[in-house]
Amino acid sequence: MKSIQLWCLALVLLFASCAPMTKDSYVKSYASFVDEVGKEHDNYSEKDWETKDEEFKQYVSEYYKEFEEDLTTEEKAELVKLAFKYNYYQYEKGVKDLEEIMESEDMKELEKTIEVLAKEGVQVMEELEPEFRKFGKKFVREFGDDIGDLLDKVGEGIDKLKEEVLEEQKRLRKELNKDGE
Repeated sequence: MKSIQLWCLALVLLFASCAPMTKDSYVKSYASFVDEVGKEHDNYSEKDWETKDEEFKQYVSEYYKEFEEDLTTEEKAELVKLAFKYNYYQYEKGVKDLEEIMESEDMKELEKTIEVLAKEGVQVMEELEPEFRKFGKKFVREFGDDIGDLLDKVGEGIDKLKEEVLEEQKRLRKELNKDGE
């Protein structure tokens, strides 16, 4: 029984020693934590980030609540800066990876393929439109004016779809030109 009590006491002391005891030690400890992350973040594994995220949550919620009333406006501003720095370090690699992907040859090929498909889509729509109109006229002769009105609306829908495809093609060209600059 005594050994269990000693273990519990040891755990309490261990956890108490990890937590900042004063407002100043909290601010310094938080700054040191973020500085350490800044120095080592390129080497962190997914598991390392999970551990660091847990520590970060303690600093921004648990410890902050404990000292919030005692913090000056300047100290609160410093804590916000530290939170931004931590988040920057955490997502910096992802941003770099995304930039590499966007500049890769595969992405350039994909952009070219999209442009070709957009052009082909417009050409197909232009080629099909007269055929739909011919079919519509023949259908009207056989089934009457009500069906003709319906097919006119279908033709209008095709025209609208064609315009949308052309607008999307223009938008894609603008994005490609903008990204290429």
